Amino acid sequence: MLKDRGIKKWNMSLMLSEHVSLLKKDLEEQNDIKKPQVDEHQLEEMNLTFQSALENNSKIKIKYFSNNRIHVIKGILKEIDYLYRKTCIVYEDNSTLKINLLDIVDVEIIH
Repeated sequence: MLKDRGIKKWNMSLMLSEHVSLLKKDLEEQNDIKKPQVDEHQLEEMNLTFQSALENNSKIKIKYFSNNRIHVIKGILKEIDYLYRKTCIVYEDNSTLKINLLDIVDVEIIH
């Protein structure tokens, strides 16, 4: 007697590439988060950390919000531009990244 897999054999063949891409998009959107709120006390602490990192040329870890996710980078703080609200981080390979100060949710000095 022939043993059939039943409906299992039809599951993937009935899905169009559009369906697959929509499913992937839905899965990604489920992981989206809202931007965390940073209060005045946290802003003051981050400012002090930035100043200390600039003075001592210390390596820092920054958590920032972008594209509905929290990203973490490590590097040396090159400058803070309060006028344009940007900060510039230099990686070990001398590449740079500018981050909007309003997107930063946490900063710490790495020892």
